[in-house]
Amino acid sequence: MDIIEFNLNHTDQEFHPEFASDQRNFEICLNQTKLSSVDQKHLLNKTRQWGGELGIDKTLKQYDLDALIVADTLYALVMMASAAGYPLISVPMGYKQLNGQPFGLIIAGTSWSEPMLLRIAHGFEQVSRVRDQRRPPYAAP
Repeated sequence: MDIIEFNLNHTDQEFHPEFASDQRNFEICLNQTKLSSVDQKHLLNKTRQWGGELGIDKTLKQYDLDALIVADTLYALVMMASAAGYPLISVPMGYKQLNGQPFGLIIAGTSWSEPMLLRIAHGFEQVSRVRDQRRPPYAAP
């Protein structure tokens, strides 16, 4: 509740006017039915299993991959990795023509794969040089 109120009372600090604020997830969480601690633990374990062992790990193994690379709009991967406690890294890919908003790639791996993810991200940035092209229009100089 405090986060929602703060964001609403300080929209000039929290939200850039060109990009809509999306507090729906905060509001949904606030209005959820309370779960017992046993149910919470069960749900957490299932979520970790689906994000890790049956999600990211299974996909990496099935296709013999070191990492998964997706557009930063594929939030399902972010949720899976977060649930499993797996690392993610985001790298810039360009700017939307419509409004200049930056967009990027998300690179995800299994547990303890941070060195591999950093090598992949560094290689992509060295080739793409997106950061050298320009700054987002709303970024401070």
